[in-house]
Amino acid sequence: MITLEQVENATNDLRQLLSALPQDQPTAISPEWVRLAGEVLGRTSLLVNSPLLCPLKSSPQIQNYRRELLRLRDAVETGQQQLAQQQKAVQRGQTRLRQVQGFVNSLESLT
Repeated sequence: MITLEQVENATNDLRQLLSALPQDQPTAISPEWVRLAGEVLGRTSLLVNSPLLCPLKSSPQIQNYRRELLRLRDAVETGQQQLAQQQKAVQRGQTRLRQVQGFVNSLESLT
């Protein structure tokens, strides 16, 4: 059976995880942070998927837990957007590098 103490512990785990993100750069999600998020969510997945949770849905503990899950979702979505932007920047850089290499090679062939 799920206890409200378990829900509070899971909420505290989520808060601690979210507090590990730098406040001035909420999109600075590291691979280590992603690993920790996976562990926290793995430990708390039973809470989310349990039918025993239904009678407790209106409790303040469950509401707090849900709020922290939403904050986590927002942080992950923001991180994904940042990673996509960084990936595009890397691809543009690689394209420029290939162009410069091609130009250098053509200059070398002239000499």
